[in-house]
Amino acid sequence: MMKTIKSGIVVLAVYAAWACWQFVTPHVTEIAEPMSHREFLEKFAGPEASHSQVRHLMLPPTASNILYASSSVGMGGRGLCYRFSAPISNMLQHISFLNDIPTRKREENEPLPYEPVKAPVSRAMMKPYGLHQLDWFDVENISTGFVSGAAGYNSTIWIDAERELYYYYWTD
Repeated sequence: MMKTIKSGIVVLAVYAAWACWQFVTPHVTEIAEPMSHREFLEKFAGPEASHSQVRHLMLPPTASNILYASSSVGMGGRGLCYRFSAPISNMLQHISFLNDIPTRKREENEPLPYEPVKAPVSRAMMKPYGLHQLDWFDVENISTGFVSGAAGYNSTIWIDAERELYYYYWTD
């Protein structure tokens, strides 16, 4: 009887340790094979998704070579990032789209929704989500480009002007 109780306590302790570990360890899902715009929309913004749910996933039609990763860390939150290639003008329009700036003439003193990258970018903020290990999310290699956020989202956007790459990072 006592041996059964001890065995039960050991099993319970092992399960509790495993559950705690799962609760604080990032669980990363990565799609590292480049997708086309159509493939990306079918996978992440299917017909059952509302526009408000997937606004940040509504990429420009010219987007190609799309890479994507998401992460969940129990109560620690969620993160996602993607990268795509497109003409610079389409990337800048996409930032305006995410910031709800209609395609209208900008007022003379109205600030742009982005600014030049001024220093090498660090991926340290991605570490709690396990996303810092993504080889393709190489924002630290941007030497000429732009950085922005997206209104209503806890996100950062980088554009690498030399390589024509758009990077999006979001956490909740």
